Amino acid sequence: MTARRHLLVVAAQRPAMPRLDQLDRAARALHDVLAHDEIGACAPGLADGRALLEGEFTAEHVREIVAVAVTHAAREKATLVVALLGELTGVDVPKLLNRAASRHGVRGVLAIVDTWSPDVLSPARQPRLGLMMTSSDYQNAFRLTFGLSRLLENGILEARRNLDIPAMVTEVRAVEGADVVDIAHQDDSEAFWLARNRGYSLGYQLGRAPSVVGRPGRAELAVALKDRFDGVDYTPERLYELWQKLGREPRTPAVLRATHVLDTLLVAARTSSLLHRVLTGALSTSRLRRAAPVAVADGEDVADVVERVALEHPAVEGSCRAQLARFVVKLAAFDNRLDDPQLLEWAQAVSAVKAFKEAEKAELERREPRRLWLIVSLHASTTGLWPEELETWLLRDGVLETHDRLSCEPTKAGVELVLTDVITKAGKHASELRTPLKRVDVAAPTELLVHWKPDNATLRWSDRLSPPRGHKWMLVTARRCLDNINFFAGGAPVDWLDEQDTRDLAGLVRKLASGDYERAIALKRPDPDPRLLWTLLTHIPVVLWPESVAADRRLRRALDEGWDSVPDGLRAVWDDEEWLDFCQRYQRGTRS
Repeated sequence: MTARRHLLVVAAQRPAMPRLDQLDRAARALHDVLAHDEIGACAPGLADGRALLEGEFTAEHVREIVAVAVTHAAREKATLVVALLGELTGVDVPKLLNRAASRHGVRGVLAIVDTWSPDVLSPARQPRLGLMMTSSDYQNAFRLTFGLSRLLENGILEARRNLDIPAMVTEVRAVEGADVVDIAHQDDSEAFWLARNRGYSLGYQLGRAPSVVGRPGRAELAVALKDRFDGVDYTPERLYELWQKLGREPRTPAVLRATHVLDTLLVAARTSSLLHRVLTGALSTSRLRRAAPVAVADGEDVADVVERVALEHPAVEGSCRAQLARFVVKLAAFDNRLDDPQLLEWAQAVSAVKAFKEAEKAELERREPRRLWLIVSLHASTTGLWPEELETWLLRDGVLETHDRLSCEPTKAGVELVLTDVITKAGKHASELRTPLKRVDVAAPTELLVHWKPDNATLRWSDRLSPPRGHKWMLVTARRCLDNINFFAGGAPVDWLDEQDTRDLAGLVRKLASGDYERAIALKRPDPDPRLLWTLLTHIPVVLWPESVAADRRLRRALDEGWDSVPDGLRAVWDDEEWLDFCQRYQRGTRS
């Protein structure tokens, strides 16, 4: 859920002077974009529902208005976006903004100051304060406000999903020519985005990567460049100019460190451009998480992920090239683009040919043993128990080799007899192809999942293939939960539930629907009721329970240490991403 954001725009006219219509227009334009649901997404900053205040205000009035908005933001634990425009003579802006940012409960303050008052000074650095500010003459004011409003309304193609103050200062300077004299005393927390970028989707579709360094890169540059760092305009061209300049200086530890960071960000920029141009089909959050050696947040910009992958490379490798090569190769494999010549061109451009070829070889070797996949489903059961027919698929590299429906006796023995025969034939076919049969999935109804454990196969839930009426949403929910599971770092990404947690089934359904449980679920006791298991699986793709005795510390520790392979003593239904992909493919086929 997106954190609350409050908006306050104060347009202060100069007392005893003719009303300046330009100020009113500027204030309304800025208010409209920042209050827009798809751009600024801000709620009114005052409890009475107002966000825009226009008129003749004394310095004391301005201080009081801002103080009321700060109190309201603190009460609702919101980020406050505040614009102070026009007459600010006598307003101690540094004190006003620093107090607002340090108020307990306020998540952060983003301030836009556009004034003709010459005595307005910039605040000292404050961790939770972001600022863009300019001061001009009385008749030519508000180039910042008008320019910012236009840019936010139209969006920026070569920018990130969330526009922050450094990005907007760069754009306002370049496009509008406004002299923004003070910028971005801000941290890198989630609270500090100014607006959503309307141009992001189109830029993404056109293959336009962001043209400036993002937050991860800026943070690293600030440390490496020290006094040379000014916070904005770090395009690849400027990074290269700095890199060349430092190359002519004495090779001190500080210069070597800065040169290394600049080189890393230049390689990251080329890599980001490659991904946006060539591998757009592989840039979903779930695939980025599977490919990246760093944690990836929901909705995180691809360019920021690339920067962090580059900057957080293993020190023993000396540079980011090997880590980025592995990252690119994994994404290319997801998109079936490993043979695209543009990948090798990228590797040549960033001097990473050897690293790229090694990563490509390792990926091909890793994929080879899993090329043949057998799926056997019992979803044709009309009773929820043993069916009279099994449906089977044999896939090679995701391409269907064979598809059959086989009759069987509707008993455990009858199903297992046909299942054994199917697996045996698939094994023979694999031998003929000289490709090991490494994956065998058996999809079963809920009641059979509780006790049945077929040999040499992984159990999946058959209801995902053919969801009950009104439950088409299960696949989307399972994917979202699986993303959370894959994102988790540390021990096993599991919520353990005991009898007290599951006794009230209706209450459990409400908790699942509201997102109280976002990881795998492990039950503390064996033999779960089929109704409980069905309820859990509708929302959670990975459910575990003890095989015979209640879970103890030893079993939990074993799960923490061996999450990727279910420890002895535990049963599991594990609907992974490949299974979810197949279910989606199957559902599309049955609808057509």
